[in-house]
Amino acid sequence: MQAEPGAPSGNYKEHASNSTGNGAGEAVYSYNIGEGERPGGLKVRWTVRVATGAEAARLDARQANAIRELLLWALQHCKDTR
Repeated sequence: MQAEPGAPSGNYKEHASNSTGNGAGEAVYSYNIGEGERPGGLKVRWTVRVATGAEAARLDARQANAIRELLLWALQHCKDTR
């Protein structure tokens, strides 16, 4: 079985039961790392919510603005290490 494009690499369990989908067609994926693969025994999990349409466009703009602000801050505050 091949991994889907954009799916995390590795041996992770997907838990659809953790989904809190609010809208029709909303996709929510939750992943947990198995006990034997945990860094230092820490419990590691993450959730991905897939947005489409107008919501996705709004989130893309918000993310682009956050990245722009970070790059401007880094330009002003980080020294040239060359």
